[in-house]
Amino acid sequence: MIAPSHVSHRHCRDRFRTLALAGVLAASPNTAIAQNPAPALMPTSAPAARLVTQAVPLVIAHRGFSGQAPENTLPAFRLALAARADLVELDYHHTADEVPVVLHDSTLDRTTDARAQWGGKDLPVRTRKASELRVLDAGGWFGPAFAGTRLPTLTEALETIQAGGVTLIERKGGDAATLVRLLRERGWLSDVVVQSFDWTFVRDAHALAPDLVLGALGPPSTWNGRKLEDPEKVLSPEFVQAVEQLGARLVVWNRQVTRPAIAHAHERGLRVWVYTINDPDEAAALVQLGVDGIITDQPHAIRARLHPEPDESASLPATRTLPAPLEGHPGNIFLAGEAVEVRLPESLPAEAVPWRLLDDRHRVLRSGELSVAASGSREALPLGALGVGWYRVEFGPAEATEPVAWTTAAVLNPLRAPVPGDSPVCVDSAAAWFARDDQVHQRKLANLAALAGVNWVRDRLRWGDLQPRPGALVPGPTTYDTAAAVQHAAGLKVLQVFHDTPVWARGETRAGGRFAPDLRHVYELGRALAVRFRGQVTAWEPWNEANVATFGGHTVDQMCSWQKAAWLGFKAGDPAVIVGWNVTTTVPTPAQTFGILANETWPYFDTYNHHTYDWSHAYADLWGPARDATSGRPLWITEADRGTKHLNRAPWYDQDPVLERLKAEWIAQSYASSLFAGARRHFHFILGHYHEPNGVQFGLLRLDHTPRPAYVALAAVGRCLAGGAGARPLAARSPRQRPWLPGVAGR
Repeated sequence: MIAPSHVSHRHCRDRFRTLALAGVLAASPNTAIAQNPAPALMPTSAPAARLVTQAVPLVIAHRGFSGQAPENTLPAFRLALAARADLVELDYHHTADEVPVVLHDSTLDRTTDARAQWGGKDLPVRTRKASELRVLDAGGWFGPAFAGTRLPTLTEALETIQAGGVTLIERKGGDAATLVRLLRERGWLSDVVVQSFDWTFVRDAHALAPDLVLGALGPPSTWNGRKLEDPEKVLSPEFVQAVEQLGARLVVWNRQVTRPAIAHAHERGLRVWVYTINDPDEAAALVQLGVDGIITDQPHAIRARLHPEPDESASLPATRTLPAPLEGHPGNIFLAGEAVEVRLPESLPAEAVPWRLLDDRHRVLRSGELSVAASGSREALPLGALGVGWYRVEFGPAEATEPVAWTTAAVLNPLRAPVPGDSPVCVDSAAAWFARDDQVHQRKLANLAALAGVNWVRDRLRWGDLQPRPGALVPGPTTYDTAAAVQHAAGLKVLQVFHDTPVWARGETRAGGRFAPDLRHVYELGRALAVRFRGQVTAWEPWNEANVATFGGHTVDQMCSWQKAAWLGFKAGDPAVIVGWNVTTTVPTPAQTFGILANETWPYFDTYNHHTYDWSHAYADLWGPARDATSGRPLWITEADRGTKHLNRAPWYDQDPVLERLKAEWIAQSYASSLFAGARRHFHFILGHYHEPNGVQFGLLRLDHTPRPAYVALAAVGRCLAGGAGARPLAARSPRQRPWLPGVAGR
């Protein structure tokens, strides 16, 4: 029995890393950027040569994932692999005893605590032995989560990177013979790429190892005995030919490249890489010029732009078409141009003949009396053509203080095209929850979500329902099977969350709201769920709000251990399924982020999921720790709302009209603010009628599926922000921008 609270982060890291990296690196990209035609290059039998000759633009992590971890350290390299960088770049110098150590600068001051330990300043690497450097802290400057990180030797760094990727070695200091000897002794000569600004070193390395893949960094500061001005540093055919004569196969330049020079390099069988590009749009523009590789501090952002994952791309589910209302127009939802016929409330008295049509500001638009046929049949009130918007229909004498009965309706603009597959507009539907074992009801909810123009829906699953005893899951179809099938058929992507440990798996805690203490149970469950729901549930959250008392009040270490086991299980069942972080709620905290980073959890979630019930104007400021916790993964907000008070009138629990309108106005603010604050997907809570004991109503729909004004606001957002995934949101911040990390501000 392994209790999450007793599993150290190092134990989990060592136990799961190999499988995790294998699973992460196995996914093939869905490239959306135009590809460069592959030039006739060198023989490609060697792994490194095969990689650099690929016809897709490569993403190279500069000094590891240096935007998220201290540069040139093992955590930065592991994170770069988890971010699926094609190559991981590092720099090295020689120590006094000729050991290559990984460090960018020739001095120790900037990225270690050498000055604090030894005094002085501008302390050269070359004057210290490798054994002396082992005592230095190379991570504390970046943030407390990395305090105690050591300077790796080149051998240690290569062992880490080559276990799951390819290294781009940049020589800063040291002779070519030492490097070639190290690579030859370890069998890495054909598995790595080497580059340098020192073109003499490149020539020497080629002479010693002709098959070594080499890159020449430029532009040079001097040429033919004189210092170059900036305009003279633009990549030119002359530079390309000089690089070729060195025996290099890669021209590695700064932004000063042109399409003709790149084409000339390709004609001569060379590839062109550009450094250091952190703007995804700039990277895409360079690729359009013909650049073959982008060196970046932010490999996750550049990769997402050049090689979007299926959930981040514009690809559509095969079942997604232009939605149309179901027969009978459930919820009185119509499309513009349709004749509106509003179903009458079931509780409408026979004598309630007068009616009034009101808009969202409660202005009377029309009035009349029910016909004998309508009042007798109690079927529908024909209203003809109405403009796009939300409507309230009241019945009873106009002079009455309150209507005898009332209902609502909505007219939506038809979608002009299927909702893009990368739309950030999503909603929590909880179809299996609201319509348990009721496929008709599930179908109505799915249709109303599709009509609103959402991309993803979120649903819920109770673990004990599917696995009430050890062993195989119960046979279907269950309410979870039908809800997933119905929503998938409606063209919706489905995110599923599960929680509530069954009795047999609770161990000594006997608490269903706590994680199962034996992590093997969640591994097996994840694998079984991935297999059962393959093709219908696209993403999973392996628990709900585990950080709060309602769902267990777990520590961050427990959550990290649980996440690793669950991720591995789901990936064993379906490597393509998306596994999000076991979603947290309340204001993101530095402690939570610290724990996620210290446990090296980033390879074990594909999206970082969070819930928010704060005012939208505060998202950008409050979410700083969450953006950092993403570790380069997309940030998904899978519940978001500001619930408003209801009038406490059962069973409808409607809101005051003023609050209804306020909620509708807030919907657009919430989505726009969320995108600006860094979210890639935003799920509003919640589609169906739902109120809580504290007097708050959350639902966008009323008890009979008729709309509240906020539903129409969601439909407007679904149309206006469908392309919002292309916005430029806030990203994870550098240490200098992390005011909540002590000791790093202003460094």
